[in-house]
Amino acid sequence: MKLVGRIAGLFIVVACATLSVVFVELNPQETELTFGTMRLALPLGGWLVLFFVLGSIFTWLITLPLVVRIRWRLRRLGAKQVEERVAE
Repeated sequence: MKLVGRIAGLFIVVACATLSVVFVELNPQETELTFGTMRLALPLGGWLVLFFVLGSIFTWLITLPLVVRIRWRLRRLGAKQVEERVAE
């Protein structure tokens, strides 16, 4: 079952990467962004994909401590239930 999940996940990643490449190719207008003294030029599609990926990573990093805490609590409660079953 894990193998099917991994294959499905890999398929989703490959599909998203392919769609990103197509999106960048369909939005080729050159766009320049200025960060202080640094100027960077990419196609509009490239900027949109880049900032979407950066936002996704940032959101994942922000929510990671909460998810880890919840998983730890669930694991602890599961172990407690097993102890109670054994004690009966």
